[in-house]
This record gives sequence, C-alpha cells and structure tokens, in this order.
Amino acid sequence: MKENQPEPHPRSKTRRAANAPLYVIGVVVLLLVALFYLYLQKGTIAESARHQAESSDGGSVHPSPAPGNILSQEHSPANQQPATGQRASDTTLTATISDENSSGLDGPKLQESEEPAQGDRTVRDGDDPAQSKEIKILLETLNDFYSHLDQQPYMAAFALSEPSRNHFSQLLTNLLANPPVIARETDDLYTLLRNTAHFFRVLGKNNMLLLKGILDQERESLEMLLKTFYALTFHPEALEKEFGLIIPPEALYDYGAFFLHTIGGRLYLFRRDSTSRMVISYYAILIVDRANSSGEGRHGIDLLPPVDALIEEIENGGRRLKFREEYLDTLYDLKEKYLNRSG
Repeated sequence: MKENQPEPHPRSKTRRAANAPLYVIGVVVLLLVALFYLYLQKGTIAESARHQAESSDGGSVHPSPAPGNILSQEHSPANQQPATGQRASDTTLTATISDENSSGLDGPKLQESEEPAQGDRTVRDGDDPAQSKEIKILLETLNDFYSHLDQQPYMAAFALSEPSRNHFSQLLTNLLANPPVIARETDDLYTLLRNTAHFFRVLGKNNMLLLKGILDQERESLEMLLKTFYALTFHPEALEKEFGLIIPPEALYDYGAFFLHTIGGRLYLFRRDSTSRMVISYYAILIVDRANSSGEGRHGIDLLPPVDALIEEIENGGRRLKFREEYLDTLYDLKEKYLNRSG
C-alpha cells in the first residue's frame, strides 16, 4: 500500500527564485524613500536657518540671483543688492553699460553726479549729443573725401592753388549765387541756350574739366558723397562754420527744379552715366519735395511724373546702386504721398 501512495510534490524552485527579485526591489524602494525624506528635511532646516540669519541682519529678505541669469551674476559686485524699487533688469543694464564705458571704447562717459567738462561745448550748451555726433561724422566724411582728392595724382594736372575743400566751397558759392532759369525757359532761344550751358558759364572751362575728371575717377564715391552733402543741408550752421558755405534754401530748390523740370537740366543729366543721372535725380526730387512740404515750392512742380520715371529706371537699370533699396523705399513713399494729394 505504501508503495502505491503518491509522494508529496516539492515546492517549485522556479517560483521561489522569482520572489527573490521582488523582495530586493522592495528594500531598494524603501531606502530611496528614506533618503528622499532626509534630503527634504535637510533642505527645510537650511532654508529656515537662512531666513533667520537674514532677518537678524536687517529684517529684509533679498532673493538670490536666478541660476540662469549669468549676466547679473558676473556684473554685480559681491554682497551688493538692488536698491528698493529698482528692477533686477535695470540693475543688470546699468552694470553692463558701466563695464562698456570702463573699457575705453567710447571714451569716458559722464555720470549723473558729474559736471560737464570745461571744454565740452556740446553738453554745456544743451545740444542733442546724438545730433552733434551725427554732424561730426558727416563733416568728417566730407573732409576725408577732400583729403583723398588732394592726394590723387590725377588732381595735379588741374593745378589747384588751394586745398580742394576751399576750391569746391567757392565753386558752390558761385553756383548758388547764380541759379538757373526755371520758369518760362522755352519762351526764347537765348534763355534756353543759357540754361543748356549754365554750368559752363558760371564755372568756366577748367572747372568743368575738373568736375568731369572727378566724376570719372571717383564714381564709386558719388553716392556716399551726395548722401553726406544732402544730410548736411539740414544743418546749415555746420556747413557755414566748417566750410564757410551758406546755402540759401531757394537757390537749392532752383537747382532741384532745374534737373527735373527744365530742358537744360535734363540735357546735363543725360550726358552723364546712368548711375550719376539716377542719384542726382533722386536728390533733386528730395529737394523739391522738401520745398513743397514747407510751402516754398514756388514753381509748382508736380513730382509724380519724375518719381514714377525714376522708380522705373532704378528697378530696371539700377542694380549697381549701393543704396538702391533705400532709394526705392523713399520713392514709393513719395509716390503714395502725391497720389493721395492729387486724389
């Protein structure tokens, strides 16, 4: 009978082995939870101690810089806190500007508590520093061009008896004192011929050859030169002081109208290269528009036709212009302005 009785089955070794990893994982989880709890307790105790220490110093709590605000951490002195009511961004900007000023790139800067230097006329007289800096740059650009001319070998052939800046200031004075005829140019042949030979009559043969030689040799500088000179016409006191040049607005307007509205002026432009023609036409339009806007456009020139013509010419043949996009943006604005005025 005992031989036929079934033997008891042993426990599965596989199942027991499978329970072992679960036990180990449980122990690890409990350890991690305990460590995390101790970490939180430690942080709470440290934070409480910091608050107590800061409160005992002065009763105010200053937040520490954010970890990502590297600029504030680098430029703020140790233990220095923002003043009451001052934004953290303002403090950072002030520190950055102070560091840039101390580098010497832009020269010394006046602090709010400092008095202007004895020779600092710009600050003492209350002028706009930004405008004064702009005028200085414009004058330097023009003077640099004159210095460049004086050093060019081709200028020696014209045998100028004075520096080019003095010579050209005198030429401009002569031109402004003898403006061309604008109204009723075609009433008689004599007036038309005088306009056609206007620059030759006023300046003479030698100066015309001089101007032609400069236009041929310095073609790459023409755009910047005219842009600089036009900007200086808004600062007549600077032109008078630096070059002894007085530009009456009505004479400047006559020359703008001459190139846009007379046969003689148009003939002068069409004898020049396309770049010179487009750039001179552009500034002639700006000069006439300025007079129209101030109510001094006594010749009553409609600018819409020349604006349309110049837009087409620049778009089709002005790829080499340095300031092409600037010209077109301004011309399209003027077109819209005069279309609205005519409508």
